[in-house]
Amino acid sequence: MHSQFLACVVLFASLAAALPQGYHAEGVLEVDSGDLGPHDRLVAATIDILPEIAEVLERVQTDTFPVPPERQQEIVDEFIPLTRKIVLAQAKAEGRNAPKDALQRINAIEAVMPSVNNFMNRMRDINLFGLSSDIKYESYER
Repeated sequence: MHSQFLACVVLFASLAAALPQGYHAEGVLEVDSGDLGPHDRLVAATIDILPEIAEVLERVQTDTFPVPPERQQEIVDEFIPLTRKIVLAQAKAEGRNAPKDALQRINAIEAVMPSVNNFMNRMRDINLFGLSSDIKYESYER
C-alpha cells in the first residue's frame, strides 16, 4: 500500500513536470448555484483546494528535458504537503476525521524522502557498468 501511494505521488509529479503549459484557475471558483445534493461539501472543498493545486503545478514546471534528477526530487517533494491537504480536505468535507493510517503514510513518506534522495544521488554517481552518463539536459520551448 505504501509503495502504491509513493508510486502515485511520483507518477503525478513526473507528469506535472512534463507539462509545458501554465495553470491558471481563473473562473474556476464560480460554481453554478444548483443543488449538488450530498456532494455539495465535497465540490466546495475541491474548489477551495484548486488554487493550491495550480500553484504547485506552476512551481514544478520545468524548461529542461529530460528533467534533471535533482529537479525530479524537488517536484516529488512539492506534492507531499499537497497530498496531506487533499486528504484532510476530503475528510472534512465528508464530516469525518482523516484516516490516521493515511496521515501516517504521508508523514512516513515525508520523513524518508531525504534519505531516498541521498541514496538516488549516490547511485547516479556510481558507474556500475562502465557506461557513459553524459546526459544532456536541454531547454525546450513552451
